[in-house]
Formats: sequence, C-alpha cells, structure tokens
Amino acid sequence: MIVRIASILLYLLCSYVQANTDEHFLAAKHQLESLQRAHEDQLLFSSRNMQLKLYNGHRPCVAVVIHGLYQSPKDMQGLINYFFNEGCHVVAPLLAGHWRRDQEAFYKISSVTWRTEINEILNLSQHLGNEIILVGHSTGGLLALDQIINKKQLKFSHAILFAPAIKLQQSVILSSKFGAFFGLVQNSLTPKTNSEYDKQARPAVAGVLVQNLIESVFGTSDDTRNAAYAKIKTPVFFISTENDQTVRHDEIMKLASSNPRLFKILSYSKDKALFHDNIQRSVIDVEPNSPIEWTNPYFSDLLLQISGFVLSKNFSP
Repeated sequence: MIVRIASILLYLLCSYVQANTDEHFLAAKHQLESLQRAHEDQLLFSSRNMQLKLYNGHRPCVAVVIHGLYQSPKDMQGLINYFFNEGCHVVAPLLAGHWRRDQEAFYKISSVTWRTEINEILNLSQHLGNEIILVGHSTGGLLALDQIINKKQLKFSHAILFAPAIKLQQSVILSSKFGAFFGLVQNSLTPKTNSEYDKQARPAVAGVLVQNLIESVFGTSDDTRNAAYAKIKTPVFFISTENDQTVRHDEIMKLASSNPRLFKILSYSKDKALFHDNIQRSVIDVEPNSPIEWTNPYFSDLLLQISGFVLSKNFSP
C-alpha cells in the first residue's frame, strides 16, 4: 500500500514538473517569436533577421549563436543548421544597429544595448533546454565571453568562439576612432557591388562600440584583463587564424593556452588563407556578389572537432 501511494505521489510530482517545464518553454518560445517579429519591418532584408530553429518541447540543449560586427545570423547558417540537426534548439539573434533601414541605426545604440539584448535572449533561452551552448564570431564571441564572465546565475555547458574580439589590432582601433570622429562609413570607401552586404551602412562608429565593449568586459589594464580571464570556468573551443587583421591572434592564443584542461584551440596558419570574416563560414553562408566570397574550406573537419568537443553527449533524439 505504501509503495502504491509512493508511486502515485511520484507520478503526480513528475507530471507537475513536466507541466511546469512545458509552460515555461511555451512562454519563452512566444516571447522569442515576438522579438523576431518586432524587427521585421525595420530591416533591409528579411533574410537577415533573427533566426529561431525550435523543436516542439523542451530539449537537452539550446545553442545561442551570436554573429559578428556588420554581419547577421545568415552568415552563420552552417553552424545554425549543424546544431539544430544535432538535436538542439537554436536561437540566433540579430544585434541592434545591424541591417536596419535606418542608416543612422548604429549611432542610436551603445555597447550596453548589445549586452542587454543578449541578457534577454539568454534569460528566455534557458527555458528551452537543459544546457546552453554559446557560439559566437568576433563581436559575438566577445558578447559570449561577457556572459560567461559576468552572468553568474546562468550555467553554460560549452562555448565555441570564432576569432572572438577580445583585443583589437591597434590599426583597427585607430581607424575606427578616426572614422567615427569624421562620420565615415566603411563601405563608402570601397568599390560598390550588387550584394546585400554592401547595401548595409557600416559606419566606423560601430568599431568604437566594440572597443567600448572590450574595455567594459576586460578593463584597460593587464591586471584587470587577466582577472577577467581567470573567471572563465566554461569549456571553450577557440578557433583563430594567423591571418586575422582585425583581432589580435596572439591574445587569443595567450588566453587559450592559459588553461589547457578547460580550453581547446584550433589555430589556422598563414598558408591556409583564412581570415577574420570567413573563418566561421560554410559554403551555404556565401552570398552571391558579396565582397566576402570565400569560405572556410576546412569547415567539415571543423564540425568534427566541434562534435568531439561539445557534442560527445548525445543530444540527438
């Protein structure tokens, strides 16, 4: 009799937990879809909008994929599809200022805007799956590290970061400040193409926003930077290239080497012809007529390494 009562109580408890989980999932899904729709009429191209690839119901994992400066989720489609096919929900936000019809959009935000956006996305995403995997490229990688270092209430299972913008090349810092002072737009100085990429205003002030974010996360001294590095307790797979002219490859190597038991590094040598803007790109990420027409030819091998790093647990149904 006691065993029977215990079984009934356990069944009722499990049913309550499942119902509560489903309720939180549906509420989070609804809010994420509302965020997605809220941007539609503000964008130059609907294909650049926030992407949600969701299964029905709570899953073991959710991958939050964060794009780099001047890019969008569309530039990380290969990674988005990969994690979805592995059984994870995927949430890929479009950062404020990007791909807006308003050509002055970048002047109306600050680096705090991006941090607030990612906070909101993660607070909702935690209700979709048991574990959160962070995936970021460049500025997206910086925003992922910001969360790992500063958001204590959320636990991230892994992070995969492509050329994270933890320290910019000095030439990039100077050109961004110079361009911002004179109100220059990057693509006004380059040959015009018929691509989507060239139709987005890319003001130099956006580079200043990234530098401001770097200083907010890591401070301005070696001591504060090293202290921030020491707070990274999440396993991170760093992917970097010696040909990076935007982010300091040596700084990524320094960070990745600081804790070999926790961090993995894939460093592409100069002869691999991989650069800051194509290191995360698969064949399906290439836009016709784009000035960024190259991809990572080692992408398939890279997915195998990611699988070995983060998906050794079988997240598939």
